Amino acid sequence: MSSRAGAETVRFSFSPRPENVALARMVAGALAERCGLPAAAVEDVRLVVSEACTNAVRAHQRCAREEAVSLTCHLDGSFLVEVSDAGCGAELSADSELPEPGTAEGGYGIPIMRLVASEATFDRNETGGTTVRLVVGGRDARREGDAA
Repeated sequence: MSSRAGAETVRFSFSPRPENVALARMVAGALAERCGLPAAAVEDVRLVVSEACTNAVRAHQRCAREEAVSLTCHLDGSFLVEVSDAGCGAELSADSELPEPGTAEGGYGIPIMRLVASEATFDRNETGGTTVRLVVGGRDARREGDAA
């Protein structure tokens, strides 16, 4: 964990197995709680981390990749989550649509992340995989009485 005045960063890597998504969700949720986000924002952090990490694990499975998935959480007035994988890569436009009901298993994670997070980006990273950046909450989301 690294820190600078008013900012905190935690990095966590895990093998791309579905059972590790719950652990990543717990780490991010605990950090969000400790940093003073209100309960609703903590639940939003848990939801977007679960969706992003699930997508990362699936990308690794599709591409038969064993490299670790990386979760980085930054708190500096808002909660920034970065999930990076070494899967096959995905670049999504801002107007990516939901799959038609009944046509695909899953496919709702990205729209959920875009709905819940105040900012969401999906970019190809240096490994050829995808880095998802999600911002949840903001300076006004901190509990009253906590220093911003």
